[in-house]
Amino acid sequence: MKPSNLNKLPLSNTEQLLHLAALIGLGIHGVIIAMYYPGLPDRIPIHFGLDGQPDGWGDKWTLLLLLGVTVGMFALMKFITTIGADKYNYPVTITPQNREKQYLLSRQLIFMMNAGMMVLFLLITWAIIQTAKGNWNGLGHWFWIALVVLVFAPIGYTLIESQKYK
Repeated sequence: MKPSNLNKLPLSNTEQLLHLAALIGLGIHGVIIAMYYPGLPDRIPIHFGLDGQPDGWGDKWTLLLLLGVTVGMFALMKFITTIGADKYNYPVTITPQNREKQYLLSRQLIFMMNAGMMVLFLLITWAIIQTAKGNWNGLGHWFWIALVVLVFAPIGYTLIESQKYK
């Protein structure tokens, strides 16, 4: 199968579900900002140290910027799934026998990363809002767990799976 034909493969149920999860995460992100923005103080935490404690403060409009970055990231990840399988960087040598499976694994990774990043940025926004309102004191240890589960676990899974189809 030629690389250009690989881009025409239909989305799997998993990819459709991950895309829906990303859309829902992005939507909830916008709704939460709209709900809480008016009641936030003018200065909110905008940066957290490695210990999860806020160590930088800024204007509350920064939440709108964070939402804009999240929308841009969503669009970029969606675009990446359309640019062409031959442009991806694969962890194994691509052969006619493994080309389709490697492409599908890479595309699934992009969908997993998009959904994971939408949820992660939603959690960060929630932590910013709760810290600004005085309900929390930073990100907490859950952030590191969420980062590993939502970002690094999909990468590890895909690398392991790709080795099965050398």
